[in-house]
Amino acid sequence: MAVIKHCSRGFSLDLPGKDSWRFKEAGSDGVGLVSPEEIAIIQRQSNKAGDLQLATSYFRNMDIVLIEGRNTIKGIPKVQLLRKGVAERVAIPVEELAAVVSDFDVDIPRPVFRFNQINEIANFLEKEAHREESRVVLEIDGTVIPLNPFVQSVFENMLLGIVQSLKDIQPNPQKITLGVIRRNKKDETL
Repeated sequence: MAVIKHCSRGFSLDLPGKDSWRFKEAGSDGVGLVSPEEIAIIQRQSNKAGDLQLATSYFRNMDIVLIEGRNTIKGIPKVQLLRKGVAERVAIPVEELAAVVSDFDVDIPRPVFRFNQINEIANFLEKEAHREESRVVLEIDGTVIPLNPFVQSVFENMLLGIVQSLKDIQPNPQKITLGVIRRNKKDETL
């Protein structure tokens, strides 16, 4: 599992005077911090990457990626948090709502948890992640392109047909990754 946390006022992993801070201050567009147990990447945003792009770029192998505070992203399941006196109304369309976590009773056709039900919430999220339907991710030049269910199905079936025709491929593969890096070609017309 991974979490994308939004920091509207910015953040800093670097300490002034450290080498990573100096590299960034000198104009480096990216700095990687590596230890035996952890990595961190600080990268300047030139194209204002979206949450889905961050999730698919950096957390590709995670079963669950929680994106905090972004209930307007279409097409991904959401968990609404409600608190008496703070947020008392479900604001997410029911078709995108996976569950509600609340400190008061809520009448909605989705699972409702209390904030202290940590194990139950974790089990629910894990079950939902494994129940997920097929997913096709298209990324072009670093930008994730949203695909509707029909287009995802076309890509999946086309690629599955090609892959299954190859020699020594196990039946029913669960994850297929294909990357195409195009070389700049000069116009070869006569």
